[in-house]
Amino acid sequence: MRLRYLTFLSLAVALAACGPEKMAKPGASQADYDVARTRCEAQAWAQLPAAPSTYMVRPAYMSREGMNCVKNDHGSHDCNPREVWNPAVYGTKDANASGRETIVRACLLNDGWTPASS
Repeated sequence: MRLRYLTFLSLAVALAACGPEKMAKPGASQADYDVARTRCEAQAWAQLPAAPSTYMVRPAYMSREGMNCVKNDHGSHDCNPREVWNPAVYGTKDANASGRETIVRACLLNDGWTPASS
């Protein structure tokens, strides 16, 4: 469970850094940009709907976690490594996400928006 949480958290942080490209247009406000971007996103979704695909994040594996010791008939202990099965972890991604972003960018450029310098 903890691994899933950490995987989700790292993905969220990575995606936060990959937000939409900043665009500018002379005389336009942030509200104008928001309206234009929303319209372009709607067009992009109409052309390229979601196409979820599953991929393996990490394959299944066996790990050793500590020792499993039992007392034997001779008064000593028989110890063996405790093996734990760790199932594969899968994730999903939208195969059309980058294509939609390309459509949105082209739409904004057609409307006179230009990439803003950082």
